[in-house]
Amino acid sequence: MHFLHIAELLRTHSTIDGGALAVIGALCITHTLFDFRILLLLIFGTLSLAWGMGFNEICDVEYDRRTNINKILIRGDLSKEEATIIVLGGFLISTAIGTYLAYFSFIAMSLLVALMISGVCYDLYSKRTAWAGLFAGAWMFFLILFGAAVVGTPNLLVFAIAFYCGLYMVEACSIQGSIKDIVTDPPANVALALGSYANDDVGVYLSSSFKALSISIKATQILILFVLLYLLPHLNTVFYVIATILLCASISTFCKYMAFSSVDQRESLKRYLTLSAVFSFSLIGFTLASFVSVYELLLLFAISLSWLIVWSYLVTGSVLGTRH
Repeated sequence: MHFLHIAELLRTHSTIDGGALAVIGALCITHTLFDFRILLLLIFGTLSLAWGMGFNEICDVEYDRRTNINKILIRGDLSKEEATIIVLGGFLISTAIGTYLAYFSFIAMSLLVALMISGVCYDLYSKRTAWAGLFAGAWMFFLILFGAAVVGTPNLLVFAIAFYCGLYMVEACSIQGSIKDIVTDPPANVALALGSYANDDVGVYLSSSFKALSISIKATQILILFVLLYLLPHLNTVFYVIATILLCASISTFCKYMAFSSVDQRESLKRYLTLSAVFSFSLIGFTLASFVSVYELLLLFAISLSWLIVWSYLVTGSVLGTRH
């Protein structure tokens, strides 16, 4: 068992996102990164997403085998039994850290249980029901609330950010994921469930029901952003200008991927989906700048970016080496 195989199973290159989300909730209360609980939340969130990613690989292994997807369990670099041991280890460590953080708070402990149940349900049902994205959204919602509950009492700002990020996760899994995988996904796909389809004659057809649901989710996100702007203190003209630019960019990428009409456009679609995530979460990071030191936010961003670059390079190198 190679160390980088474990990293690939847990998708280590992107799991710090989970840690950053837990920290976002806490920052709404502490207004500073320099708190020991912030470090523990970063580790907890990272490990939580890591074991969740690994468990998802295990749950989807039969589907991946049928569709010949080149993933680590399909290639045989790790056995299912080895993957189970690794995921269980990550689960136990993250649970121990989460329990320590939540020990003196009934609310935090309840949120810890809720986010763990949501994550497990998503992994179990993501390929079995079209609406599993709701579990993913609930996981992110509860994770952000948990981060806040560990250091204090979640306030209206925390709830607004948690709802926004939770809705984006629903969009990413149920809308973006449905479009991206409309050709390869099983019937457990929101687009297919709402009458969309793809074939050689018409390419990709997105039904009016699916588009209506997509627009409703995006419109609700935008409404929550306006609530956030109302809640944030000490805003100036520059803040509003940058927020408007980011919002327009987010809406533009949404329109681009909703116009997806051909499987030949798949690479362009992936680019728009990546940009959508960047713009959507940049809006949240930017709102934090109104009450958290810019230098501290830059430090958090630098840590996240460095982690992403290093692990992406290592994991990609591991996969390519295996192919050769």
